[in-house]
This record gives sequence, C-alpha cells and structure tokens, in this order.
Amino acid sequence: MAKLRTRMTTYEGENLDRIILPKLSPGEPEIVPVTHDETILYANDGMNKYWSPMDEYNLRKKSQGLSIHVSDFYCESIGRLKLSEYEITINDLLPDYMRLKYTQA
Repeated sequence: MAKLRTRMTTYEGENLDRIILPKLSPGEPEIVPVTHDETILYANDGMNKYWSPMDEYNLRKKSQGLSIHVSDFYCESIGRLKLSEYEITINDLLPDYMRLKYTQA
C-alpha cells in the first residue's frame, strides 16, 4: 500500500484545502482511492422492549421483513459519486432497459 500511496494525491491543512499532487513518471497513472459504504435496513428492525399492559403481549414478527439496500461510493477529491444534472437528463432519454431507475439517493 505504501508503494501505491506515492501515486495518490494527498490533502493537508486544517480543512484539507492544500492539494499535493503525486510525482508520476511519464505514462504512470495516478491512483484514486474510492471507498464503498453500504447498509441494509429491515422493516422489522426494532426495539426489543416496549410498554404494554401486564396481561398483554405484543406478538413480534418472526421475519426481518422487507429490506432496502443503501449504498454509496466516496472519493477523497470530489466527495460522493453521483450523476451530474446533464447525465441525469441523458439517462432520461435512454431506452427503458438501459436507463438507471434511481439517480438520487
């Protein structure tokens, strides 16, 4: 990893506003790290404790229920990866089978 780090742009300063470009040989590509963050949220995720009358019990669902997968990619230089307004417009013009269904998080 240390060898690859020499090919990455670094950011310094209190606000990371000082950009230090890597010294690359001719034809040597820059390494741009991209991180992936994801989680799965379930409909039946919930608290195990609840208030109810002493003689009544709340029947909890046994399954986790419906879920949604939330995923995002982050890049140090530009932040969250997302489509530009132009790319969203172009996406809307594509045939249905090629079109991204969701373009906003």
